[in-house]
Amino acid sequence: MLTLLLLLPGAAHAAPAPRAPLPPMELHAVRLPGAPAQGWVLRVKLRDEVQGRVDDQGRLRSEAGLDLAPVQTRIDQAQLRLRPLLALPPQALRALEARAQARSGRAQPDLAGMLEVVGPQPPAGGRPGSGHPQVLLDLARELQALPTVEYAFVAATGAPPPGSWAAPPPGDLGSPTPDYADRQGYLDIDPGIGAWQAWALGVQGAGLRLSDCEYGWQTGHEDLVDRDLHQEVGQTAPSWVADYGWDEHGTAVMGELAAVDNGYGVSGALPGAEIHTFPEYSDEEGSRRPSAIASALADSAPGDVVMLEMQTVARPDGAYGPAELDPDVFTVVQVGVDAGIVVVGAGGNGAENLDSSWYVTNYLAWGDSGAILVGAGSADTRHDKLYFSTYGARINLQGWGVSVVTLGYGDLAAIDGDPLQRYTSAFSGTSSATPIVAAAALLLQDDCQQRFGEPLEPRTLRALLQASGHPQGSGGHIGPLPDLAAAFAALDADDDGYRSAEWGGDDCEDTVAAAHPGAAEVWYDGVDGDCLGGDDNDADGDGFDAASQGGDDCDDGDAAVNPDATELMGDGVDNDCDGSIDGAPPDDSGTADSGTDSGADGGTDGGSDGGTDAGASDTGGGGKDGPCGGCSAGPVSGARLALLAPLLLLRRRRRHRPA
Repeated sequence: MLTLLLLLPGAAHAAPAPRAPLPPMELHAVRLPGAPAQGWVLRVKLRDEVQGRVDDQGRLRSEAGLDLAPVQTRIDQAQLRLRPLLALPPQALRALEARAQARSGRAQPDLAGMLEVVGPQPPAGGRPGSGHPQVLLDLARELQALPTVEYAFVAATGAPPPGSWAAPPPGDLGSPTPDYADRQGYLDIDPGIGAWQAWALGVQGAGLRLSDCEYGWQTGHEDLVDRDLHQEVGQTAPSWVADYGWDEHGTAVMGELAAVDNGYGVSGALPGAEIHTFPEYSDEEGSRRPSAIASALADSAPGDVVMLEMQTVARPDGAYGPAELDPDVFTVVQVGVDAGIVVVGAGGNGAENLDSSWYVTNYLAWGDSGAILVGAGSADTRHDKLYFSTYGARINLQGWGVSVVTLGYGDLAAIDGDPLQRYTSAFSGTSSATPIVAAAALLLQDDCQQRFGEPLEPRTLRALLQASGHPQGSGGHIGPLPDLAAAFAALDADDDGYRSAEWGGDDCEDTVAAAHPGAAEVWYDGVDGDCLGGDDNDADGDGFDAASQGGDDCDDGDAAVNPDATELMGDGVDNDCDGSIDGAPPDDSGTADSGTDSGADGGTDGGSDGGTDAGASDTGGGGKDGPCGGCSAGPVSGARLALLAPLLLLRRRRRHRPA
C-alpha cells in the first residue's frame, strides 16, 4: 500500500491551485499630476505557460517551445527591443516564486516573463523606454491582443531633471535639539496606535525587518546617523531626487519608524527592527519601481514588512491611487504576500473612489493582492477620512494623514539652518499614514512571534488589525486605525497561552481558558476542551449524541452501539438502541411446520398449530420453532449450544466509558 501511495501523482505534494491571468486593463497614457517632467514606458507580461525570456541582444524566446514570433515581429517593426523588467538574478526570482507557492499552495506568476520595451539607446537625459505615448499605446494594444501576452501597460514616469547635487557632509550638528517625542501622539494610545505601550511589553520589532521602497533618504540626519538604514547594494539614488527635495519625504518616513530614541528630536516606532531601503530610481537602472519592490521582497522573510511609499495614476483624467494600480506592481506584490511577507502601501492622495465602475472593471477584477492599503485619517479620536485620501472597500486601514511630527522639511525647527537638523510638525497625506500602519503591522508580528513562535499570515494580520482597530468616523471608506492593545488581546482572548483559531492558531475555544490543545477533554460540558475537533456530546465519536445530552445514543462509551448498528443476538446488549436487549421475540403464530417432527416432542407436525406451539424444541421437517411469545421455552439442545457458543464469545464486547 505504501508503494502504491508513493506512486500516485500528488500523494506527497498536492498540485498547486492554478493561477488565472490578470484581466487586461483598458490602456491609456496617463499623466502624473504634479510631476516635474513626464515620460512613458511600455511593459509587457507574457503568459506564465509561455516561459518567455530575453537574451542579451534583446531577442525573445520561449523556454516552453511556443511561438513568440508575432510578439518579436511587432517589436522589430517599431525598431524597439525588449529587456527583463525585474533586474534580479533569475535564481532569486525562482526562489521567491517557490517560497510563495509552497506557503500558499497556489501557482505563481512567471516573474521572468515580465518585460520592458526599450529603444536602441536611452534618450538624452532620460531613461530607457521614454517615448511618444501614442506610439507606445498603439504597440501595447497590438501586443495585448496576442494570445501569448497576458497584459501590456503604458506606465507614466517622472523624468529626472538636468543638474547635479552633492549631499552635505555629516559632522558638527551644532546647537542642541529639543525633544519632540511628546508631540508624537500617533505612537500613544487613541488617537494613536499604542506603540509606546507595546514597547513597555518588550514588543519593539526585534528579529524582524521593515523595508521602505521610495525615492531617497537623508541618511546623515542627526536622528538617523546612528541607525543603519541598509541601503540596497548596487543601487544609488540619483542626485535629482535631492534636487526636488524628495529625499526629505523618505527622511520624514524614516523619522516615524527609525529615528533613534536618544533624548532629542523624535523617536521611531520600531527601535528593535532592522530597517532596509530600496530606491525606486537609481543611477544604475533608472526607473525601477517593480524591481525595487521585488528586490525588497526577495530579501525579506515571512513576517517581515515591505512598505510602498508610492502612488500612481491609472484612470484617464484620474488622480493618485495605490501603486498596485500598475499590474506589474500588483503581480509582484501578490507573490510577496503569498510568500508570507506583509506589504503595506499608500492608498494615494487623489480622492479616487476605488469602488467606482472604472476601477471595478480595470482593477478590482484582478482580485486581491493581499497588501494592506492605507488611507489618510484625522489626527484625533474621530478617525474621519481626510478630503484628499483615496477611498473605497479596497482601502483597509488608516493612519494620521495630517499633523505628524517627524524629521525633515524644517517648519518645526531648522537647528542652525542645517538640513540635517530639520524637523516638521506637518508631515501629511497617505505618506505619513502608511508608516503608522506599517509600524503597527510589524509590532503585531513581533508580539505574535514572541508569544506563539511564528508570525501571522499577511491576510490574517490584515483582518486582525481591521477587526480590532478604532472604528472609522465619517467619509468614504478607509478603514479603522490600528489599536495594538486590542490586537494583542485578540490573539489570545482567554490568556491561556494558545493563539485563537480565528487568527491562525490552534485554540478552538479562545473564550474558555481551560479549553485548548493542551487540555483534557471534559465530556458533556458543551466545550471542545482539547480542540481535537470532536463533538463534546459524542464521546465515542460514532456520530450520535449521548442520550444524556438529548441524543439517541444509548451507550456513548461504545462506538459500535448506536441507532444505526445491527442488533447482535444473545450478547446482552441493546446494540441498536431500540430499547430491547437482543431484540423483540418473534411471533410464531399461524401455520405449523409440516413434515416429521424429529425433535424432542415426538410425533409429526401435520397441519395447523391453531395458535402457539407449546412444545419445547421443534427441530424436524419444516425447520425449527424458536422462542415464542406466551410459551415456556425448553432447554437448548447440546448440539445447538455448541454452535452458538463461539458466536456469543465473538460478539461479547467490553463495556467502557471514557475517563
